Amino acid sequence: MNIESKTAKAFVAHGRMVQGDSSAKIIVSGTIPLFGKMGVKCTIAPLEGQRFSGIRPDNLLEPIKISGTTEEGDDIHIEGLFVERISFSQNQTHWVATADRFMKGKLQPFGDGGEEITCYATVTPTLLASSDSHYERWYDGTIRFGEGTNRNGLHWSTRLGEAKLIDNYTYIDDTAGIDKVDVRIQQCQVTIQTNKSHGASLGEILGHLPAALDEALQLISLLSRRRVSWYKAEAVMSPKKATVQPFQSALVIRRQFQGHEPLKEMGLDDMLILPEKLKPDLFQELLSNYVKSRQRNLMKQIMPHLLAAYEGGYVEASISRAYLGIETLVYGIASDEHAHEARLVDYGVFQKMIPDIKAVISGHISDSTTARAIIGNIERLNKAGSNRSFTDRLWSILMEHDVPYNLLWPTDSDIPLELRQMRKRRDVFIHQGKTENLGQYYADALRWRNLTELCILKLLDCPREVINQMSLGHRGHFDFYGLDTSD
Repeated sequence: MNIESKTAKAFVAHGRMVQGDSSAKIIVSGTIPLFGKMGVKCTIAPLEGQRFSGIRPDNLLEPIKISGTTEEGDDIHIEGLFVERISFSQNQTHWVATADRFMKGKLQPFGDGGEEITCYATVTPTLLASSDSHYERWYDGTIRFGEGTNRNGLHWSTRLGEAKLIDNYTYIDDTAGIDKVDVRIQQCQVTIQTNKSHGASLGEILGHLPAALDEALQLISLLSRRRVSWYKAEAVMSPKKATVQPFQSALVIRRQFQGHEPLKEMGLDDMLILPEKLKPDLFQELLSNYVKSRQRNLMKQIMPHLLAAYEGGYVEASISRAYLGIETLVYGIASDEHAHEARLVDYGVFQKMIPDIKAVISGHISDSTTARAIIGNIERLNKAGSNRSFTDRLWSILMEHDVPYNLLWPTDSDIPLELRQMRKRRDVFIHQGKTENLGQYYADALRWRNLTELCILKLLDCPREVINQMSLGHRGHFDFYGLDTSD
C-alpha cells in the first residue's frame, strides 16, 4: 500500500511570491502528505503576465516566501523552497519544489472567543515514548487502551506550556483483495497545552515550536540513539462554551532530514536510559542542564556524528563518524577548559626569547614559506598542554569529570594502555586505509561511541546509577555486518 499517495490531500492557492525587493503573483498547487516526512511538494507558476524576474532559488541569503489563499478559503504561508526542477512551457516558467516550511489553515490574528489552544507535533518514533499499551481500534473508529494503561510519557517545560511525549497510532482503512483491513501507523506525538497569550495567531504559535521542541528532541535523540525530530504539527483553538466561535486549526509541515534507518532494530536494551528512569523528573533535569551548559554548542556538534554512527550504510563510514564524535569532544573540551592554561616560561621572558628562536629557524631552513609556517607556531611552545597527546587529553577529561569509563572494560584492564592502542589502530585505519582488521576497528568504534555518550551524560550531571548498562554492549551490530572481533 502506498500510504502517502492514498492519504495526501491536494490544494490549489493563489498568492504572491517574494524574495527581497522582487515579487510575483503566482498560483501554487501541490499535495499535503499526512504521513510523509519530506515536506510538501508543490508546483509554482506565475499568473498570466507575471514573471519570476529577480527571484532566484539559489539565493540562500534571502529565503523565498509565499503567502496566499486556497480555493477553500484557508491561508497558506511558505518559507524557503528547495527547487528540484525548472521547466518551460508555452512561454511560462514552472517550478517544482519542496517547501522548507509549509503552513495552512487559519493564520490570521485571533478574534474574540476561544482561549485554549492545543499543539500536536508528530515526531520520529522512539521507544522512549512507549507506554507498553495495548491499542485496539473499535467498530466506531475510536481507539481503546487496555485496563491500567498509563500514557504519561516524558514531560518537560517549554515557553508555550508543558510538553508531553507519548506514543500514538493512526489507523487507515484499506483493502487486501476483497477484504477490508486496518493499517496501523505509529506516530509518536508531542502535545502542548497553551493559550492565546503566547501568540497573536495560530501561525505565530506554530512558529514558536522549533524553539520549544528542538533542543528537547536533540536530547531524546541522544538517549534513543536515533534522530528524533518533529516534522508536522497542528494547532487547534477550542471555542468557549458561551460563544459560537468555531474551532480554528492550522497545520505546519517542515522539510526535515530524518536520517537513515538504524543498522539494527533498536530495543529498550539499546536506550542509554530506560523510560521509567527518565520519568517523572529526570528528563527535565537533564534538559535544564543541557540548555544552561557552557558545553551546549559542543554537544550539538557531537550528536550528529554519534547518531550517524548508529545508522545503516558502509561500516567504514560508521567507524569514521565514531572517531569524529570522540575527537570533537576531546578537542572541544580541551580548547575550552585550557583556554588560559599555564605557561611553561614567564610570558615576558618567553617574548624576549622569540627573536632568537626566529633567527635559529631562519638560519637552518632555507625555504622561507616553511620557515614562516614554523615561526607562526612558536607561541604554542610555551603552553603547558599544547604537546599533550590525544589519549592524555582524553584520560584527563575522564578523570576530571568522573566519567564511568570502567563500564566499558573488564575490571583488570589497563585503560590508558587500551586507549593508546585504540588510538594507534585508528591512525592505521584513517591514515593508511587498511581494513583487514575491520572487526577490531568496529569494536573500537563502539567503545569510542560509548565513551562519547558517557562523557556527555556526565556533562549533563546524569547520575551513574540510571545509566542502562545493557546499552553499552552491542553484539547485534557485529552480527549485522558479519564482523569478527576475535584476535
